[in-house]
Amino acid sequence: MESLRCILICVKCNKFYNTTTRVPLNLPCQDVICKQCYEFEYSQVQSQIIICPFDADHLFERTARVIESQIILRYLQQYDFYSIQCSVHQDENARNYCKVEDKILCGRCILSNPHEHQRKKRETHFDIKREYLEDSFQKVLQHSQLDESVIKKIKDQSDLNTFLANFSYQQANKHEQERLYSEQIRRSVPSSIPTLKIPLYLEFKRLMEIELSRDELSLIKKHIDPLRSITYSLIYKGIRDGFLSSKFHEICDNKGSTVSFILSDSGQVFGGYTSKPWNSDGKYQKDSGAFLFSLSKRTVHKQYQNRDYAVQNNKNALLAFGYGHDILIPNNCQIQNCSTKLGATYMIPSDTEFNEIECEKYFANTQNFKVVDIEVYKVVIN
Repeated sequence: MESLRCILICVKCNKFYNTTTRVPLNLPCQDVICKQCYEFEYSQVQSQIIICPFDADHLFERTARVIESQIILRYLQQYDFYSIQCSVHQDENARNYCKVEDKILCGRCILSNPHEHQRKKRETHFDIKREYLEDSFQKVLQHSQLDESVIKKIKDQSDLNTFLANFSYQQANKHEQERLYSEQIRRSVPSSIPTLKIPLYLEFKRLMEIELSRDELSLIKKHIDPLRSITYSLIYKGIRDGFLSSKFHEICDNKGSTVSFILSDSGQVFGGYTSKPWNSDGKYQKDSGAFLFSLSKRTVHKQYQNRDYAVQNNKNALLAFGYGHDILIPNNCQIQNCSTKLGATYMIPSDTEFNEIECEKYFANTQNFKVVDIEVYKVVIN
């Protein structure tokens, strides 16, 4: 569960994203940062070039556009992190804290047991306001009339996440709250994805979303057709349709141009585009439009040799690119070892010296890997 929460926390300030002041933003290099941190970094820049706060090799112009991360925003909207469940009425959220009884209260608590002390002395209660929690709990203290002993007690819980854990979940039903959170995340992830692989899968979907719906940020669009609009239609999904090569070719053969996205069990996202349709004739095929890419490393690899071997239509494999192969995804790739060897047909990065092992490890960060999921999209250039 903690690994899932990390996806929704800005790694720069270690605070939860929200939909107001800490909106998650995709930088041009595809790292994600909250709006507050981005504005601070932007204000510190003295030149026209911004250095990514996470990777000094990522540079982009000060005028480069940053956009909101729609996939993270959707997850934020699906789950209210700051709702505190009433320990008595578990279908209600607690919105008030009573200093006299040292309890958090929901509306039904107050209706069923009016607190006479609050009528006489209003500072015995204060509202637990979401907007304060989202910024930091220290602001709640500034706006409250608690006495010094209570303030000191809460100041000791200086970290917002610690406060939420100790104040909310201990008072409420912690296990039920976490179960509901997990269920909401799981509903957006196929049930066949193991829990430990969920963060990898969410990143896979995030990177694909950029390619499929964000033309200005897409890595691959300008290599398919930089001028015309492109429509993508999902035709094959491994965890939905199965990982048999026969099923892949049944669905994907003779469908025209396609782009394939692969998620390896090492968490790397990569794939290939072919302008020619797949088939099962067992032959290599020349395709001047074919190229490979790594979304994780933000690189594109064009053909530079052995061009007659751009794609292999292998009935015993799902995907086979290049002479060698640069990418080979075999039958039952979710349990069988897959391999890559960049450089046979498709170019290695020009600024790097690669030995044989590094070519084999480039796409998946390992020589042998298994596939978590593959998605293949039919490409229509309008």
